[in-house]
Amino acid sequence: LVQLLTPAALAGFLLWCLHLPSMRARFDVKTPTGSIPVSPGVGVRVLWFLLAAAPSVLLLAVTNHVCLDVATVPFLWVVPLALYLVSFIFCFEGERWYARRLYLLQAAVSLVAVLVALGEASGLPVTIQVAIFFSALFVLSMVCHGELARLKPDPGQLTGFYLTVSAGGAAGGVFVGVIAPRVFSAYVELHAGLALITVLVLGVLARDSWDGRQSSRKSCVAAMLSWGVMAVGLLFVLGRMAEGTRRDVIDVSRNFYGVLRVWDETMPESQEPVG
Repeated sequence: LVQLLTPAALAGFLLWCLHLPSMRARFDVKTPTGSIPVSPGVGVRVLWFLLAAAPSVLLLAVTNHVCLDVATVPFLWVVPLALYLVSFIFCFEGERWYARRLYLLQAAVSLVAVLVALGEASGLPVTIQVAIFFSALFVLSMVCHGELARLKPDPGQLTGFYLTVSAGGAAGGVFVGVIAPRVFSAYVELHAGLALITVLVLGVLARDSWDGRQSSRKSCVAAMLSWGVMAVGLLFVLGRMAEGTRRDVIDVSRNFYGVLRVWDETMPESQEPVG
């Protein structure tokens, strides 16, 4: 539990240190006389929370999967943490780092690559699997943080914005480090994170299609339809994967070291049981 929560706590502390000067500068901006800042609605606040929670879930889920099932290398967890922080810094430093169309396309490719790497019959080398999971973490974190930066409110509402973002990041860490080990008997956090990000992209595109101009509405609808097909396919594949892990399984248990599965396997007639 300590190893799971330490990266999340370090990430939160670093983000607070990085954004403290910019937050002070923004708070110094005064609202013009006679203008009333528009308070964001509940739907926008929910998007703030979920867009901050999803990459936090993905960070810890990818770290667990790679460090436990792919490559047991000391201090390998530093790499995904650095990618997560870099994506946050890039997206909130300026709009030039987040090319929306390019990253949405890369996100779709990353989702397909992760599904291939998660397949039991993939047989990919360890280096390729690590590259797939880490690159997918960076791209999907860029998408979530980029959309989060696009939803940043007026300076008068930044206090609630950053509090919601902090709460979302902490909630993602609590889900992976505390709730999931007590609720699930297998590592499904990565699957849940991928599904959540796919649904969030659909939600953001749907919001833009309703609130945007007529010229951008068509492109948002086209992207939303494409991601809708992607979401259906992703949920179908993830469901098949979950079904495959339960097939012929007698018992499943999960602890700090991993998941233990016990299943009944019929031995060939030519072999005799040992002992």
